[in-house]
Amino acid sequence: MVELDRVFEPIIKAVNECYEKLFPEFPSYPKFSLSRAMVTLWKSKVYAKAERKLLAAFVTRLKNERKETLQIGLQKTEYIGHNTK
Repeated sequence: MVELDRVFEPIIKAVNECYEKLFPEFPSYPKFSLSRAMVTLWKSKVYAKAERKLLAAFVTRLKNERKETLQIGLQKTEYIGHNTK
């Protein structure tokens, strides 16, 4: 991504200069970059469509991890209990 911004640096600079001249009353930060534009597009076109599924998968993964951790804890507790008798 950084290399892409470097390759198109003249165009990016021109876009930023035009923005500053056309809209001097607006803040000009953060500056335009192709990587920022691509992330914004990806977020709106890809992530927005998969967000619910991704979050559901994440919650499922957390629940499974919790179950496994609790199971290991129970096994350790049982092992310690058997060895102390």
